[in-house]
Amino acid sequence: MERQRAQFGPWEVECLPDDGARVSVLRFEGLDLLTSRPEAFVPRPDRGRFETREAYGYDDCFPTVDACRYPVDPPFDIPDHGELLWLPWQVRAESDRLVCSVAGELLPVTFTRTMVFSPCRIEWR
Repeated sequence: MERQRAQFGPWEVECLPDDGARVSVLRFEGLDLLTSRPEAFVPRPDRGRFETREAYGYDDCFPTVDACRYPVDPPFDIPDHGELLWLPWQVRAESDRLVCSVAGELLPVTFTRTMVFSPCRIEWR
């Protein structure tokens, strides 16, 4: 799986474009700020689709957290935790930011997450 890594001063970030642009690593001055990938993971077959994914890092949930029917005519299903974490994203590092974007397949939207890094904070846009 492709891993996009970037360093912004004291910040280190790793993103997985093909895994919904999951932020898999976020470190400040070497300190891990996110839950790391589990060493062993056995998904339970009686759980929903989201529960078959390893739970670690950071994901964006859009347009919903729970699986649901989207209220249009005709209605359609939105998966558990939305559709974005199931899609491959475009990821690019710029001078002070990491920009991740994806076009929805179920809804006509383009979602962009921009993480702007400064010496002592991150701004999520």
